[in-house]
Amino acid sequence: MGLPHRGKLNGDDTILAFGFSRRVCVSQHLAETTLWLAFASVLTCFIISKEKDANGQEIDISENYSDGPTFSYPLPFKCSITPRFSSVESTIVE
Repeated sequence: MGLPHRGKLNGDDTILAFGFSRRVCVSQHLAETTLWLAFASVLTCFIISKEKDANGQEIDISENYSDGPTFSYPLPFKCSITPRFSSVESTIVE
């Protein structure tokens, strides 16, 4: 789904990566659900925020993207990822 204009969803949830029509990926729903659960788990367990400089000011994230022939993705940027709970930190350390 996208935000074409005026900040409203356009309702088009077609993702070309899964194909379409008779050639659609049979595991599309499994993949989408697995990704949703993974992202929800990360957001539940961690606070993800902008990195801070030596003065405590947030470092802006660059909005530059790669210009590859098939996929576009954001260029590397710094961020801060901290556990929300001490149990999360102890689980990761183990």
